[in-house]
Amino acid sequence: ARLVSYVVAEEGMDPSAAELRGWLAERLPSYLVPSVFVALDALPLTPSGKLDRRALPAPASAREEHVFVAPRDLLELQLAHVWEELLGTPVGVRDDFFARGGHSLLALRLVAAVERLTGRRVPLATLLAAPTVERLACALRGEGPLPAVDAPVPLQAGGGERPLFFVHAAGGNVASYAALARHLGPDQPVYGLQSRGLEGEEPLLIRIEEMAAAYLAQLRTVQEEGPYRLAGWSMGGLVAFEMARRLEAAGEKVEFLALVDSRVHPEDSPLLDPDDPDLLASFVLHLGLAPEQIPLSAEEAGSLTPGERLRWAWEVTREADLVPADLGLARFERLWTVFRANVAAAAGYRPEPCASDLLLVLAEERAMPADREVARWEALTRGIVRSATVAGDHFTVVREPYVGELARILAEALERT
Repeated sequence: ARLVSYVVAEEGMDPSAAELRGWLAERLPSYLVPSVFVALDALPLTPSGKLDRRALPAPASAREEHVFVAPRDLLELQLAHVWEELLGTPVGVRDDFFARGGHSLLALRLVAAVERLTGRRVPLATLLAAPTVERLACALRGEGPLPAVDAPVPLQAGGGERPLFFVHAAGGNVASYAALARHLGPDQPVYGLQSRGLEGEEPLLIRIEEMAAAYLAQLRTVQEEGPYRLAGWSMGGLVAFEMARRLEAAGEKVEFLALVDSRVHPEDSPLLDPDDPDLLASFVLHLGLAPEQIPLSAEEAGSLTPGERLRWAWEVTREADLVPADLGLARFERLWTVFRANVAAAAGYRPEPCASDLLLVLAEERAMPADREVARWEALTRGIVRSATVAGDHFTVVREPYVGELARILAEALERT
């Protein structure tokens, strides 16, 4: 059961559902605040001039623009999980909790869950005024810096299978794996290993070997002993490979190792130029920007100072909803710093061989032929290298509409394991 409000605005006014809900919350008990608002040009009337209740449209016809925006950082991802657990359906960061079926009792449970998550008191009025993941995350960040999270991120904590640990790509964030975790199904637990430095000012890890050691310590807080299941996209595959090597050296078994479009840099790779415009273009592509959304040509980008290019990247990613709306330039620069450190770590990694079998999933649209990439990895393991190809390019293989095919390939390999 839901309480629905039908609203006719005065001329020149267009109140949002959040504004109406906040206004009513100041005047009514929480259980009387409507969960859905339907905007009408006029209330339907009977021939005698009375309200025709039967002619009121169903709440589903509420005139709301709905564009699904996926979580873009760890806090939004954690809040979205709370939303989804209570509502029983996937939510975007701009989905209104009450419009999606939330009511006063669920709101109380939501507030309690957010308080357990953040360690902060969250008044119900805060939720009523900020009923979306994006706005509540913004409100929480406004109270000061959130504590850094140095633990595996549960992308999908339920399920009876052994957990699959997915290592971050160069961007450092594991929110990009949320869709993949859903596609793998509810029986497969999935944890993300996120880059240090995204959520605070802690020192960065600057070598793949350092990351592998740190993430193995995190991994063991979830699973104390093997066999282990590891995976990673892009540079995350390099870290997963190094983790597998170290587990083998410790006498542990790695039963599943998947590298998604990961490549080893040749010995003669040039040194990283941190001010290279192409590096910044790669950064915004990792965040989710499509190549056709980059308005700057290589020549135009080269004519700007590094600071001007960074501000451009910040503005264009905010406009495309690829970063939280309240993300300031200073915090965006922190993301850029993490990205550059990760790219440099990947470029400098020279792996020793391992003994594990590995699954190499390659993007169909790639510069290097698949057989050459497979041969490189075959030279780095005494195990069996199986390969598969998925539609899309390096950046889109973990996103819709291609992520479903990637999940199918991983699920079939996990089933064989």
